[in-house]
Amino acid sequence: MKKNASKFLLLFVFAFFSLCLTAQSAPDEDTNPDITCPISGEFANTTRTSSDLPNPVNVGTIDDRSCYADYSESFVNGNTWVYIT
Repeated sequence: MKKNASKFLLLFVFAFFSLCLTAQSAPDEDTNPDITCPISGEFANTTRTSSDLPNPVNVGTIDDRSCYADYSESFVNGNTWVYIT
């Protein structure tokens, strides 16, 4: 009985603190809910068969997205890092 009570107490404490804690975002995390394409049309994928991004780092195929992410690349210590905005 004591073992069941301690399991229940542990579960209750975990559930209580889970409800009280809120998730935090990183300072550099983009939390903007706007997912529309930029007005400039720079990253537009107007049709399913339009050309892919020029000089891609990751080899991929054309997809159905209406626009691609606005991203920049940095080359650090022999690695290419992609920053998506």
